Amino acid sequence: MMKIQWSKLCSLLIVAWLLLTPLITMAAEQCPICSAEPRAARVLVTLEDGRQEAYGCLFCALSVLDPAKLAKAQVTDFMSRSLIPAAKAFYVKDTSYGECCVNWLAFATKQHALNFAKGFGGEVLTFDQIVKAAKK
Repeated sequence: MMKIQWSKLCSLLIVAWLLLTPLITMAAEQCPICSAEPRAARVLVTLEDGRQEAYGCLFCALSVLDPAKLAKAQVTDFMSRSLIPAAKAFYVKDTSYGECCVNWLAFATKQHALNFAKGFGGEVLTFDQIVKAAKK
């Protein structure tokens, strides 16, 4: 009888673990500033201790981090959804499309940013320009 109870307990623990793991993972992927789920505008920052922290967009990351640290960060290229260096990206600021609290989207090429801005509005900026815009 004791084996049956242990087996039930183990089964319940496994089921609980399987059900709760996605919730824990989802909570870890919330922007610490605006609580949005980082998606197309996601910024991934590697901290000095090696941990990585995801932000919903560059605006959120700039609101709490030193821009010098963000120069080494990675942003999500809107077109390919792959991570690219933040300092090399082109940004569309104030577009009509957005997924975070401020509509700043990153692009790997200036041409992609210009094409997007033509269709959805916004201003195309470099990393240095977007850092200055965040300070306003």
